[in-house]
Amino acid sequence: MYDVDFAKKLDTETSNVSIKGKVTYNLPPKHVVSKPDAQKNYDFWSQFLVIEDKTDSIGVNATFGHEEDKKKNGDIIEVKGEIHKYLADNKKTGKKEEKIVLNKAKIIEPEKPQEPALSEENKGEVKKGLQETKEGKLEQVSFGMCEQEMRKEAVIVAFDYGEKNDLAIYDCFDLAKTIKTYIESGKIDINVIAPPKKLELKQDKTDKEKLDIILEKAKEVDLADWQKITKFAVDADIFEVNIKTEEMKKRLCKTEALYNALTEALETEKDIIKDVKEQEKKGKDHTDEIPF
Repeated sequence: MYDVDFAKKLDTETSNVSIKGKVTYNLPPKHVVSKPDAQKNYDFWSQFLVIEDKTDSIGVNATFGHEEDKKKNGDIIEVKGEIHKYLADNKKTGKKEEKIVLNKAKIIEPEKPQEPALSEENKGEVKKGLQETKEGKLEQVSFGMCEQEMRKEAVIVAFDYGEKNDLAIYDCFDLAKTIKTYIESGKIDINVIAPPKKLELKQDKTDKEKLDIILEKAKEVDLADWQKITKFAVDADIFEVNIKTEEMKKRLCKTEALYNALTEALETEKDIIKDVKEQEKKGKDHTDEIPF
């Protein structure tokens, strides 16, 4: 499994790339069915998601078998797919820039944890170690709360306990496996072992600067206030229907993919208006010929 930042640095068409994170944006799923006369039959659901971890965010084209498998904002999921990179026009600079998404992504459902079988000689030490972990008697470690770090946390807690109680190395590893299983099954409160740490998102611009840029671009296409901008963003399928303006502004500041999608949509709208006006100046009905 890769961090999003590392995955985005992989070569295009790199397959079997697994990432895990929180869904911060989703579009309604689409039902994809083959035509009756198609040579190959297929029937699946497709959904575009933005997944974010502590390092970055990435767009994901996910596929699954049933509509009820669709994902919503806040879901923590693991996906495996293929890195796809392409060039797209940056309306602001007039230059092409690289876009990166995870294509053909399958959603990996978590396996139900099973308690490992332990040798008789280790059961007593493991039981004692788990009891002290539950009671918070072991030293706390300073790791964050990302799921991929649970194994590391469990190993450190186990070896901390082993050092204090003269356990052999293999006993420490047995204890770490058991602690990890108990954490994932909810039998131990992970907050006792490692208090959660707020994840910091990198920001090239301040929130105010981002919102000011969007507002200036919106005014160029006759969207004079944030209520009109919100309606425009919903019509462009960037945000869900009935989203509140303040919630939209928060998510624009937090998620780069959403911010870029709205700024590009505003630039495209500006180009369309410009082209239509030029056609009208030439005395043509702009419905006769699509200028873009």
